[in-house]
Amino acid sequence: MVPVARRNLLAEKLRLAIAIGGVAFAVFLIVVILSLYYGMRSAAGEFAKEFPADLWVAQRGLADLTNSSSEVPLDVRDEVAALSGVQAAVSARGRFLLLKVGKREDRAFLIAFEDGPVTTLAFQKLGYQAPPGRGQVIAHRSIASTGERLTVAGREFAVVGTYAGGTPFGGYSFMNYQDATDLFGVPGYTNFIVLFLADSAQPDRIATSIRQAHPELDALTGEEISRYVGQQVDAFLPVITVILVIAFLVGAAIISLIIYTATIERARDYAVLKALGASNGRLLRIVLSQSFIVGLAGFAIGVPMATIVAANIERIVPEFLTRLDWQSLVPVLGATILMCAIAAYLPVRRIAQIDPAAVFRA
Repeated sequence: MVPVARRNLLAEKLRLAIAIGGVAFAVFLIVVILSLYYGMRSAAGEFAKEFPADLWVAQRGLADLTNSSSEVPLDVRDEVAALSGVQAAVSARGRFLLLKVGKREDRAFLIAFEDGPVTTLAFQKLGYQAPPGRGQVIAHRSIASTGERLTVAGREFAVVGTYAGGTPFGGYSFMNYQDATDLFGVPGYTNFIVLFLADSAQPDRIATSIRQAHPELDALTGEEISRYVGQQVDAFLPVITVILVIAFLVGAAIISLIIYTATIERARDYAVLKALGASNGRLLRIVLSQSFIVGLAGFAIGVPMATIVAANIERIVPEFLTRLDWQSLVPVLGATILMCAIAAYLPVRRIAQIDPAAVFRA
């Protein structure tokens, strides 16, 4: 079946190239969109998982660190620090702010942790020697580079390092705690209280104790915060799904059109095969073979193209994060196979209608 199918396709090389190119573009679009989604989905809550804290105490109803307002009474810090199993409780202030880098305006979630040995150790685990000092900022890589200066609320800060993780747009940037207090601190309140627990401590027990003592507050692990942030990225799934379905239908339509045209042109050949005793099932396999040759060739071309583009998107536009591995390609291969099967429907119907007696009437 495959030699016949290949011969039929190669009879019109330009048409074959157009068909493969169309499928390759559809596969390319699907892979790039999926790589962007996977990249942003995995990076959205990365900071909450990366920062070496065990619990985040925040105002109840927190959706994520950046897009939710949280006000926690500052005196709660000493109270939770006294709980069994808590090694340290650190105040953290964070807020989304507009900033300027040169003449360019941007926005970032600036977060600062109260100075102390535990905070210094936490930043060392993140790969920095220490948290930012007065007048210093560790900026998200999409905003500024080391050595640049940025302006926040009329005050100028030196960028002493960059942070690669965190939310795709805006990102997390770190500043000095006293600077954050001066810029947006509310007397008597902080935005979060970050808890560092002993190895033998039970986070669930401590979180429950905090919720019982303060019903207006919540205590969340980094994994929980990361999950909430990921759910916000999932809000774009309907739009992404529409784009993927359109790409899928375009690919299926291109294969179907090309194979259907080739079937009509070779209707006499199929009639001869039927007259010689070829069953509809055998002819169906010829058509399916043609469809799968085009589809898999398009897949083989589209995936490397998408891989190259996805690898360079993040370098060219740091706000767009991509993630692509072989596991991500499995559903794309499945979609391509389904695309080929659907595309063969019209040509198969056409073959089933061919009358073998037509060859004798010609």
